[in-house]
Amino acid sequence: MLLNMGFFVILLSELFYDASKYDALVIPGGRAPAYLALDDSVIALVKDFMETKKPVASICHGQQILAAANFLKGRKCTAYPAVKLNEGMVM
Repeated sequence: MLLNMGFFVILLSELFYDASKYDALVIPGGRAPAYLALDDSVIALVKDFMETKKPVASICHGQQILAAANFLKGRKCTAYPAVKLNEGMVM
């Protein structure tokens, strides 16, 4: 799979999206989560982790991916003030 992030291109193996290959998921912050939250494969991976009750952590802007996967409803999180989540994704 080829993922075009605007400034660079990442070639990912299909194994990357197989949650059974990992014990936990850490979603870093930065600018990438705003783009990755639009990728159906990324959302499916996050959902696999959450549904199988594997540990998931996100840092700062990483919450944008969790929100896109509908896993922030009813939960509290903190992030840099500039992080904006789409209305209806939380609480």
